[in-house]
Amino acid sequence: LDSPGDEILTEAGIEVEYQHDAQAEAMNTDFFKAKQAQITEVTLNLSVSLDGKQATDNGQSKWITNPGVKQDVFKHRARHDAILTGAGTVQADNPSLTVRLEVERQPVRVVLARSGHLDFTQTLFTDQQTPVLVYTENTQLKTKEHGSNIQIIVLDDCSIETILKDLYQRGIGSVYVEAGPKVTSQFLQSQCVQT
Repeated sequence: LDSPGDEILTEAGIEVEYQHDAQAEAMNTDFFKAKQAQITEVTLNLSVSLDGKQATDNGQSKWITNPGVKQDVFKHRARHDAILTGAGTVQADNPSLTVRLEVERQPVRVVLARSGHLDFTQTLFTDQQTPVLVYTENTQLKTKEHGSNIQIIVLDDCSIETILKDLYQRGIGSVYVEAGPKVTSQFLQSQCVQT
């Protein structure tokens, strides 16, 4: 084990047994891969219409699923440490990226904005519900100029793998990606998507 949990239990007088179970390992393959690579586990939410599009021809996106599916999305969001989207989705949809169910905690919100062009009056930046991490290559963006819940993270390389490794170092073990075609394609091409 990588944590001292077994030692703590033993010291408390609790017997600890170790068992290798092939079925459990098979069910958690992606989790173990992510832990070994020290990279955040990724779930990609991809909603497309029958013609394979995520938005209308004029670029407008909207919920293309029924209310039951919307509830499933909220449940998926609740199971993850963070919800990630791109600057284009923030600009087009003004999303809140929250769990609209009764939950103990809201996931951290993550925005990929390589150029740093963002409207910080958008809902997810102003509602103060949960921290927002903004990944950018723009060294001109400064955290102090925005809300206290916003953290600007400037990286030389905003590749998907670099961002996921940084999220892992920040204690974010799983991320739910809800993004437009550009960020979705980047995730698929990165081969970092588990589910």
